[in-house]
Amino acid sequence: MISNTLQSFQSANERTSRDSQRGTATLTSVLILALLALFTAATLSRVSNEATVMGNDYTSTKSFYAAQASLEQMSRNFQKIFDRQLRPTASDLKRVKDTKPTIDGFTFTQDITANGVADTKPIDDGDFAGMLALRTPYKLDAVATYSNGAQVQLTRTFYNNQIPLFQFGVFYNDDMEFHPGPRFDFGGRVHSNGNLFMMAGSDLYFRSKVTAVGAIVRDVSKSGLRGGSPIGTGSDAGWSWNGNVWVADAAGNFQAVTKGSVIGASQTGLNAAAPGEPPDRTREGP
Repeated sequence: MISNTLQSFQSANERTSRDSQRGTATLTSVLILALLALFTAATLSRVSNEATVMGNDYTSTKSFYAAQASLEQMSRNFQKIFDRQLRPTASDLKRVKDTKPTIDGFTFTQDITANGVADTKPIDDGDFAGMLALRTPYKLDAVATYSNGAQVQLTRTFYNNQIPLFQFGVFYNDDMEFHPGPRFDFGGRVHSNGNLFMMAGSDLYFRSKVTAVGAIVRDVSKSGLRGGSPIGTGSDAGWSWNGNVWVADAAGNFQAVTKGSVIGASQTGLNAAAPGEPPDRTREGP
């Protein structure tokens, strides 16, 4: 009787132990699944956030370059005004404002305004530093808006400098060339709105700055004569176009001009063959 009671008691204990183990395993499984769910949700949230950030960064970058394109186009169109006249009119500024780039997915808002009162001051830097100019301040505003709402605004402020011509020793609005036979010295500033051809029979000295909008051509004249070609006959016989060209630097020391911005320019156009330069530097228009 006692033995049967002990066996029954042991069987009850074993069942209780097994039931307890089952409950512990179930609870552990639930906790592990809950943790996995949390990890999965956190990972998905992070991936989603990173995708959103990357997408926003992409559209912001795209919008920035679109606004930059708008700003550059306005700058170029503003500069073209001065190919025809000295002062931009209200209709000129309106045309610059209304001429917008065409880029898929973008709309543009552009504005150009005179940003103050014109005054006369020296130019601070660049090729014409030190020269007095009538400075008119302008401001360009370009806003690019993407189809998803991303928007970038860029602003450019600058001075339009009008330099009185009397400050130049020589100013020419088209191609200009220097090709003296004997030594020649020039003390004033030299500027060409076209191309500048420089050759000499002996020595050609420029004692101030020499600038050109187009190309500087050193190895051939505008008429096609090349270095070493004879200058002429009679009293000019014996001379040839192989002299030196010198330009004074900021310290007043003469530096030899041995090369230009193009090599092998021809009479019919500036078809260059210089490393790093475009194959054709012929100017567009007069």
